[in-house]
Amino acid sequence: LPIAMALGNGMDWATDLHRVWSPDHAALDVIQTRLDEIEQLIWRAEPEGSVWDRQILGRNRLYMHPDTAAQFGLGDDDWVWVESHHGQVKGQVRLMDGVNPHTVWTWNAIGKRAGAWNLDPAAPEARQGFLLNHLISELLPQGTGDARLSNSDPVTGQAAWYDLRVRLRKAAPHEEGESAPQFSALKPAPGLPPRPARLQRGQRFRRT
Repeated sequence: LPIAMALGNGMDWATDLHRVWSPDHAALDVIQTRLDEIEQLIWRAEPEGSVWDRQILGRNRLYMHPDTAAQFGLGDDDWVWVESHHGQVKGQVRLMDGVNPHTVWTWNAIGKRAGAWNLDPAAPEARQGFLLNHLISELLPQGTGDARLSNSDPVTGQAAWYDLRVRLRKAAPHEEGESAPQFSALKPAPGLPPRPARLQRGQRFRRT
């Protein structure tokens, strides 16, 4: 990583985390500035991009290599349970040659609780979309001390889902059709406009 090569021992974060994150480390100002810049760009782009994304793809899938899927008897659009030590989710499969055979992934931003973000409770994102958050513990296992550490990336603070071990189990026929877990729909917040039946973001840019 460019930031790791320019700071600390120039090798990697794992072997130099203590020095990099000591309170008086000169690199902290540089890191903070870069993270602030990145975060600002993300928050400027995400709300606009999310609306566009939802018009293109209103639900996510669990992407896996065809060879891996074959081991579990899975094909495109099959429903599958993904289980971890912490919880389980259910979603649909999409085969992809570009996935590491030992890895599955999904676009974790698309799944939302029914009614969230002022979406229609029956939107595909709520009924067929899913989040990996339910698989991830917020805290690391108890160590020798009393304190429990956050199960998150030490640099970005995001949930450490990238090294999570999971099991796959093909859903039974009666379990197909809706993602899991499901929760009661959220009520609209006061002052929000009516929920649109159809997203048409960017319509004003069309040529007439």
